Amino acid sequence: MHLVLNSVILLALGKYISARIGPAKTMLVLLLSAVGGGVAFGFISTSSAPMIGASGAVFGLIGIWQTWDYLSRRRLRLSIQPVVSAMLGLIFANFVLFAFLDGGLAWQAHLGGWVVGCISATTFVRN
Repeated sequence: MHLVLNSVILLALGKYISARIGPAKTMLVLLLSAVGGGVAFGFISTSSAPMIGASGAVFGLIGIWQTWDYLSRRRLRLSIQPVVSAMLGLIFANFVLFAFLDGGLAWQAHLGGWVVGCISATTFVRN
């Protein structure tokens, strides 16, 4: 289930973001987000189990998308409530999945990838 969800998000957001910033920058963001996810997992997690998966990279794309949406809404003087709701929804989903999977979810990788995506959206992949 996790693999399928990551794949769907990677395909959908990857295509959207790549169309806006190009394939080279998209690949760079995916790489940096995966590394950021691994670093966050390494620093925050107390688990001795290895971290596997593409969640850091996927959450990097989510971070870009949400940051672009936030910045666009601020520029157009629209409500940022949809962005806040989406962020709260992601946090809630992580809590639920962490509990459901009995701690088998690397939420730290999600956080690290998301932060890298947000930083990327305000620096080298600006909207």
